[in-house]
Amino acid sequence: MARKSAGTAGGEDIPNRRLQDTITPELRGRVHQKGVELDGTEGAEDLDDLLIAIDRFEAAVEEKGGDLMVNMPHSSPPENPGFVLPHRKAGEAIGGYVGRVEQAAEAVERGQR
Repeated sequence: MARKSAGTAGGEDIPNRRLQDTITPELRGRVHQKGVELDGTEGAEDLDDLLIAIDRFEAAVEEKGGDLMVNMPHSSPPENPGFVLPHRKAGEAIGGYVGRVEQAAEAVERGQR
């Protein structure tokens, strides 16, 4: 019979789990402020990857002279639709959405959006 090491629960490090329990709600809040829908299955690492992609996208928009306040997903109408963060599709896996945000950032950086 295998023994679990001290400080673990179900094979997971307890301090690491507590840190995730603290960080994940903060990350969810930051993502929600960007207008992105979450389904509750996203972990802290997924949310961190998403925020990095969003930060890159927003930096590219600002570099091209875009105004993030008038190019929000809920802006009606947006100043430049190409400067609006892509909408997460219903049922879309977080990894796929992160990839689409990264592609959108690349397109803005190249002046293709």
